[in-house]
Amino acid sequence: MPSPGWHVPMISISRRSALVFAQCVALTVALGAPAPEVPPLGKTPADGQVSSSRLGDFLSSLLPIALQKRPAVVFNAITEMTPEGRARRVPTAQEPMYYYSPPARFVQRGDKSGGEQPPPVDSLEAAMRKELAANGYLPIADDLQRPDVVIVFDFGSHGSMFDGIDSANELVRFVIGSPYVLKDVLERAKFVGGDKFAYDMFNALKGEAVFGHTADSPPFQMFMKSYDSDIVDHFVDIAFHSFYFVKATAYDFNGVERKQRMPLWESRMSVEAQGVSMEEILRPLIVSTGSFLGRETPEPRWFTKRVDREGTVKVGEVKVVNEKDSPAPDAKK
Repeated sequence: MPSPGWHVPMISISRRSALVFAQCVALTVALGAPAPEVPPLGKTPADGQVSSSRLGDFLSSLLPIALQKRPAVVFNAITEMTPEGRARRVPTAQEPMYYYSPPARFVQRGDKSGGEQPPPVDSLEAAMRKELAANGYLPIADDLQRPDVVIVFDFGSHGSMFDGIDSANELVRFVIGSPYVLKDVLERAKFVGGDKFAYDMFNALKGEAVFGHTADSPPFQMFMKSYDSDIVDHFVDIAFHSFYFVKATAYDFNGVERKQRMPLWESRMSVEAQGVSMEEILRPLIVSTGSFLGRETPEPRWFTKRVDREGTVKVGEVKVVNEKDSPAPDAKK
């Protein structure tokens, strides 16, 4: 019996809960029990009913994400700054910083997935320029203008060998039993959650190895001391699954001139790959998380937004962790 403190299988299994619910309803109807009442369409919430749009979204949510027309997708974002980056002024629309950016790079990490079709690079670069401009970063006008920073833009996927594995014991056995697998999981944890999160997760896995994986062993999250349980639940799950990402890394231009790499900040945005394609989701990912570009986030953040398969993004409920400790950047309208 897995330890009640190990949250990965609980999260993984919950993804099937909607489908199981739909199957139970179908079985109830087939056995002759009265079907649950469905409120009439067209009513507004003020009438005490569910609107046709909200009801449609609910019914659609019972389907796998790949079959939904307007799936609710969770976008993740984190920006980590170096001491040199913190020492720089924060650019604004009135006092911008200017940057040079080489062409974006397509990168595949971890267990590479086959057949991935990335979106047009021009579209992603345009979205990135727009979001950077909103945060006070403007591209140089020409080669004669001296930039303040160089911003390198990567996008792609980070594949996981754990997709489809729901057993906690199996996950622990794989991770603890292989240095390669442990490194792979911690790389994803660092990408989505940051250095401190990956360090905590490493200590948690060491705790599992020392105490064993039994019902009486300490809960997994006891070892994740630097974060609240909701962060642990969410980002540990992401670390064990494949995701798509965009990444922007800023370097000091003076250092680049001297052939020295002096990073100032790195913004990493990610979305789980389950049920969505890279081609359709990367631009909405940039638009949804652009307010964090170049803005330090002491803890990783995530947002739930509804994405139309036609390519537009509908803003949904925002999940900001520990906002009282570190205010989030101004939200985009």
